[in-house]
Amino acid sequence: RLDDPATARQTSTDAQLRERLGYVRGQLRDAEHGGRTVRGTVRVQWLEFAVTRAGMERSVPTLFADTDEDGSFTACGVPTEGILRVRGWSGADSSGAAELTVPPDGILLRDLYVGRA
Repeated sequence: RLDDPATARQTSTDAQLRERLGYVRGQLRDAEHGGRTVRGTVRVQWLEFAVTRAGMERSVPTLFADTDEDGSFTACGVPTEGILRVRGWSGADSSGAAELTVPPDGILLRDLYVGRA
């Protein structure tokens, strides 16, 4: 079940939990047709900064998660600190870009609604 953190926690590896990595899990839904689930892709991005000999370097790690037949997606390995930018697509329809934070337990449950712009 998507709303059961105990079930969701089982999909993260022990290494991810030790490294304070979490995941985003939910369903992609059609905003114009009663919220029925749809197939598509979800993109998750965040900013990372590193101090190197050359100075401060900035990167934008990006994960893509395809939905399964019931519109469910899971993007593993996201940081539990900071802000994620999450966006979903189904064909020509898309969601807006949502800025979300992962709770300290590393589990973010969120459905995304797609529609025409």
